Amino acid sequence: MKITKSIRYMAVSAAILGSSMTFVSCNDFLDLKPQGSFTEAQLDDSSINGLMAAAYAGLESHFFGNNESFAGPITSWVFDVRSDDALKGGGDVSMEQNIHQLEISNITSDNATALFKWRNDYYAISRVHKAMNAIELADNIENKAALLGELKLLRAYYYFDLIRIFKQIPYFTEAEDPNGKRADEYSREQIFDFIKTDLKEALPGYEIIDNGKNQISENNRVVMAVKPVAPEEMRNVTVTYRFSGSNGFITDATVDVPMSKKFLTKAELPAATVVSGGYLFDVVPTTNGPFGINDLGDGKGEVAVTATIKMHK
Repeated sequence: MKITKSIRYMAVSAAILGSSMTFVSCNDFLDLKPQGSFTEAQLDDSSINGLMAAAYAGLESHFFGNNESFAGPITSWVFDVRSDDALKGGGDVSMEQNIHQLEISNITSDNATALFKWRNDYYAISRVHKAMNAIELADNIENKAALLGELKLLRAYYYFDLIRIFKQIPYFTEAEDPNGKRADEYSREQIFDFIKTDLKEALPGYEIIDNGKNQISENNRVVMAVKPVAPEEMRNVTVTYRFSGSNGFITDATVDVPMSKKFLTKAELPAATVVSGGYLFDVVPTTNGPFGINDLGDGKGEVAVTATIKMHK
């Protein structure tokens, strides 16, 4: 009998405990907010400015020890000892062994200067990506395009800093998980193309210039720069539509095109309509072109197009 009562008590206790746990699981204290990430409600100008500042702070790379001044993204002078553009200095080879390895091109896998360079740049890239994702999530930020342009410029710089020093590097964007990314996934040429894409999107109206082959130049540096592209002068072209088989004038319309353009395609012709007998008609070219532009000087031109008219739908 005692055993039976004990079993009953255990069963009742288990039932009560189970119901209590079910009740407790509905409490708010278990509904934890994600840690280490922003919610949409938290994304305002202040938080975005903080993330932007963190992305820029990656240039100084205060992530590790006192060797950061040798291996931060903003300075790479120490790596110039490989090309005699800089001198290690010091009393003898025993001083600054890490830099001496660079000097004699005999770099071990535990070289702290090289490791700091690698880690500093990728820390900075992770900050850029965190800011990018937050800005994309925010719906109350007015200057999204400008902020994303700044971040793409920073990302291009950080990856450029890596690829000019290391032969192969893992590449990933803000939308990708960096875990499992291999250094041999993309060629050097592809990495440079990714960098150029970021620069073009960050700096519209600028031309990306490199030394033509994405290679190390004579002084052991990869050359890449930007220059503003002068807007091309435009020409106002009058397109005159005439009936086929005669010189009967239908109508004309104008379109602005670059001065360098010599022809217009059918798709580039300005749309035109005419009214006849109280009805609206569309002007339809009878040939596909191309239609040569006759230069009239003073930024003007003309094009003659044979056309017909059809009832406007």
